[in-house]
Amino acid sequence: MNNVTDELIRPLFRSMGLEEYLLDPEVSELMVNNGLAFIDKGGELIEVPVRIDNYKLMAAIEIIGQQLGDQIDEYKKPWLDSRLPDGSRVAAAYPPISPQGVTLTIRKFLRHFTTDELVDRKALTSEALAVLLSALARRKNVLIAGGTSTGKTTQLNALARHIDENERIVTIEKPVEMKFLHRNMVRLEALPAIGDRPEVTVSQLLSMTLRHRPDRIIVGEVKDSEAAYGLLQAMNTGHDGTVSTIHSNTAFSALNRLASLAMPGFGSLDLSRQETAAAIDLVVEVKRVNGWRGVSCVLEVGEYDDRSRKFETKEVYRRIAA
Repeated sequence: MNNVTDELIRPLFRSMGLEEYLLDPEVSELMVNNGLAFIDKGGELIEVPVRIDNYKLMAAIEIIGQQLGDQIDEYKKPWLDSRLPDGSRVAAAYPPISPQGVTLTIRKFLRHFTTDELVDRKALTSEALAVLLSALARRKNVLIAGGTSTGKTTQLNALARHIDENERIVTIEKPVEMKFLHRNMVRLEALPAIGDRPEVTVSQLLSMTLRHRPDRIIVGEVKDSEAAYGLLQAMNTGHDGTVSTIHSNTAFSALNRLASLAMPGFGSLDLSRQETAAAIDLVVEVKRVNGWRGVSCVLEVGEYDDRSRKFETKEVYRRIAA
């Protein structure tokens, strides 16, 4: 944590009995709702033996908001969605949007791993790594798909470290999470509207990116229609080697989700699916199962069949559970 934020927040969490979980490097998320506290440790959701005072929790949330310039207000803006200086995500909600009371979720910033370390941790096999590195070297467009806390950004960050140093990278994130270093790299961050500052969207940054001469575009996550449409347009207008992530349960459903998101821009779902098939070369599926997180499947994407209304795909890797 940032020292200034740390000095202000830690005593509050200490008074609630949560400091040890905030500092535990094995805890990836800390969640408080309805006076109860839970942690995600090693992929397992655990209730911790403390009861949270609502006023102390509100004080901690308000101090976090003040430090981040994203003040929560129970009447005007009863939520917080921001990040700490170390990259940890912070989400909070007040009544009336949270009828059961104040809730807080902190997804902690944990160190990012190399692909070798992911192989050692069994989050990635040597076979899957060979497939992904080959796709990266051949400038294939890759979509990493998975649910919440499956490790999409972890896999993206590790894979991006293998991009040639002679290539120019532009990254677009909301919020900034990737931590790899590259000699010729432009980092762009989408921002919410705060006070007089207007919102800056992923879609706007994608349009801007094309003027920065990128060899590679990396989009942290595609979440809305404009971003999905912009991503497909970039991929289909000569920007090969683009990598992004999307929230989806399976690799196959990720294609349909991306096409559905982009559909308003193309005017029809069939055309959007055709553009998706033309843009995406590989879909990497990451999952979380019984504490394990990692790459479970890799699909190679062919054409979209108008008659069957299905994407033509080929499974080039499937994890065999131990």
